[in-house]
Amino acid sequence: MFIYDKPVKLEDHMPLILFNPELKLSDEKEPGTEGCLSFPEMSAEIVRASGVRCKARLLDGSVIQFDAAGLLARALQHEVDHLNGVLFIDRMNSATRAGLAGRLKRLQKEAKR
Repeated sequence: MFIYDKPVKLEDHMPLILFNPELKLSDEKEPGTEGCLSFPEMSAEIVRASGVRCKARLLDGSVIQFDAAGLLARALQHEVDHLNGVLFIDRMNSATRAGLAGRLKRLQKEAKR
């Protein structure tokens, strides 16, 4: 990870708070199990880029740039999707969504109450 092209340890910036994150996604894709607090007790296989390059601002206004893989890459994509109005159910394939249709309808009814 770099701040103004100076190497730093990601651990020094936890919890990681990023402003206006920009992601460049790797071409390689991989499936992984995801869930979301917006959809309690629901999870599904979601295909995402296996790696990302993230550029964002930190709380102090400095610019940070780092490469991420694994769970961090997946979490970054998931959270940036939220910023763009995309939910993980929007990323499900149609068969998975159809299999969860009953649970999704129940959640929708509960939300209307």
